[in-house]
Amino acid sequence: MWYVVCDHLNSYEKGPERDAALIWTLSRDPRVPGWNTDCGCPGYGLTRADADELAHAANAEEML
Repeated sequence: MWYVVCDHLNSYEKGPERDAALIWTLSRDPRVPGWNTDCGCPGYGLTRADADELAHAANAEEML
């Protein structure tokens, strides 16, 4: 099973920019981020929508 996980440790932005700075990843463990690139600088990782889509597709494939 794949999970969408947010790496809050690298979400250092405050205020309205915070959501844009969140690092979304896929992981087999819902408590552990799957990956983090470039120390969490904005622009790396996935959007929440992309992470949800990939996790859904991966989980559907595993059920076949």
